[in-house]
Amino acid sequence: MLARLAVLACCLGPTVAALSVGGCGGVGGSVRMESAPGTVQRGETARILKPALATLVYHAPDSQTADIYLTDLHPDELDPRNDLSGVSGQLVHLNMFLVPRAGSTPIEKTAVTAVIRHVVIARGQVGVYGGGGFMFTRGSPGDSSFGGSVDRATMRLLARTGGFVDLLGPTEFSGSFLARLDKPSADLLARRFRDLVATARAATP
Repeated sequence: MLARLAVLACCLGPTVAALSVGGCGGVGGSVRMESAPGTVQRGETARILKPALATLVYHAPDSQTADIYLTDLHPDELDPRNDLSGVSGQLVHLNMFLVPRAGSTPIEKTAVTAVIRHVVIARGQVGVYGGGGFMFTRGSPGDSSFGGSVDRATMRLLARTGGFVDLLGPTEFSGSFLARLDKPSADLLARRFRDLVATARAATP
């Protein structure tokens, strides 16, 4: 059985306290990663990661793109000065690079409008899952809140630290979420996200 796994979405020093809390102003949602069909052995149950999202923020570089960050970690756990050895949690980054438009964007399982990376920390060990999928949008980039939903986007382990054990295998990412426009917090989460990814080495096939 999977224990609660988690990621680091760290922010610098005193700025940590300024991170948005998921329940404010209708902001919130739920996401999950689940072992893909066909990968679960007979008699076993599907393995699922479902963070209880606490922080949901986004930044929109322009009217067609958005970078959305979702995490289940408490601000105290996001401080990069703290030791990660006992930390477990999750951090999700969705880069929506195309706003789907009726009649011009194909809506099918193979269509991709967002790149998804899902970082998992399990007692300080880091695993990076990645893939892409079609994102149905809610609102427009630049609105005070923006989000959408993704259904069964294909994911796989891309990189990991030496002690990270991949208990999911090939996975599917699904969820519905609404994030608050907050560029400073999104930038800080992006920086920590890059730091975490940099600690992991490419996973062998």
